[in-house]
Amino acid sequence: YIKLTELYREFKNTLVTEHIREVASGKILIIDGVYINQEFIHPDMEQILITETLSHGLEEDLTYAVYHNILTNIDSNQINEILELQGFIKLPVDDQGHAVYGVDMRKTVSLMLNVKSFLKDPFNTNPKVMDVVNKSRKRMQKALTNLYPGSLVLAFNNNMLHHKLVKKICEANGVSNIPYTIKKSGEMMCVPFGNILQGKIVPNTVTKSLHTEKMFFPDLTGFKIGEYPNYASLNNQIKTIKSFDRPVILVDDLLHKGYRIKAVEPLFRRENISIQKTIVGILSGRGKELMDVRGRDVDGAYFIPNLRLWFNENLMYPFLGGDTVLRKGIEKHNLIQSINLILPYVAPAFISDTRGESIFDLSLICLENARDIMVTIENEYQKLYERTLTLGRLGEITISPRYPDKGYDLQYDFSKKPSVYITNDIYELIRIKKIIK
Repeated sequence: YIKLTELYREFKNTLVTEHIREVASGKILIIDGVYINQEFIHPDMEQILITETLSHGLEEDLTYAVYHNILTNIDSNQINEILELQGFIKLPVDDQGHAVYGVDMRKTVSLMLNVKSFLKDPFNTNPKVMDVVNKSRKRMQKALTNLYPGSLVLAFNNNMLHHKLVKKICEANGVSNIPYTIKKSGEMMCVPFGNILQGKIVPNTVTKSLHTEKMFFPDLTGFKIGEYPNYASLNNQIKTIKSFDRPVILVDDLLHKGYRIKAVEPLFRRENISIQKTIVGILSGRGKELMDVRGRDVDGAYFIPNLRLWFNENLMYPFLGGDTVLRKGIEKHNLIQSINLILPYVAPAFISDTRGESIFDLSLICLENARDIMVTIENEYQKLYERTLTLGRLGEITISPRYPDKGYDLQYDFSKKPSVYITNDIYELIRIKKIIK
């Protein structure tokens, strides 16, 4: 960490120091280099390292980060690319010719990289599918950095998030995060009520998911939190949890505005279930304050003091994710009629203070990513099962099969490939390009 008064001693370049003084205030984080142990290669290791470092800086209330490689004479193109995908912009080189990158951390955009966790086996480990998912992620991250140039976009690896969450849950429950040889559970019960940890259990901890869903009204003027389609009502699910007769630890993906916790917490109180703690993947300053006002104990795997926007990768891709639309009697083939909060399905009003062109580009990239991923899955499905992956068979490749809402009396052909409809939506978006760009 350095102060503004120490900048010249670090960079020996007035162009660099002048730029940083214009955009930064308070303490500044300096990253001097990134090193990887080549004996333990992980495809996302550099991304994970940089995310963990910047997250630590956010928790320390730092407002600006600089990457200044002074430890080696070689600039890594891979590191530079990852930095740019986090929102870093290139500054003038220092007096030794070393590259300098900087990013504003005061208002952070988060991206949960979770689409792999929604794919079923064997597609969630298929090399070709994983390759196209990774390439798609880079395009999405680049589009997110263009929303607010120079501001931090923090991408969270889902496996790393799970690891940190499980560790915090086990610590709160007073048990090890490594399964015991002789089965023994802690006193408290883990209740995930978002997308995270769904279908998974926490070591040495009784785990029972509460299946909730964000449900939009057809005109998208509002939404409610209810039970996931085809599951028992929230009241009945919570009565089942009460039958375990244990205090609970609530677990969610993110806590910012608190819509989900506000919906489920009164139901637990009504059943006299003791909520010992709430643990979330990403905890914002606003979410922390919300729980402090309620006198609730809360913790997060990551803390972001000022969260501008948050995105879940799967929610951006039609047929691979989305939020339910409240329409009765239209569910077909166990598919959920949903909405993705991108163009052309909806004007994403939650993205504010940016150019319409950037929102258009983000929407187009999300549709193209969804198409590329789906085409790859369709090809691999054909090779594996020697039949076509149709919309009616979507449940064979994803744990939450969905299709975009088009309204009443507009029918999908469930014998067609999902990629056909994504391509149609791309054309539909391009048709309205001139009114936005």
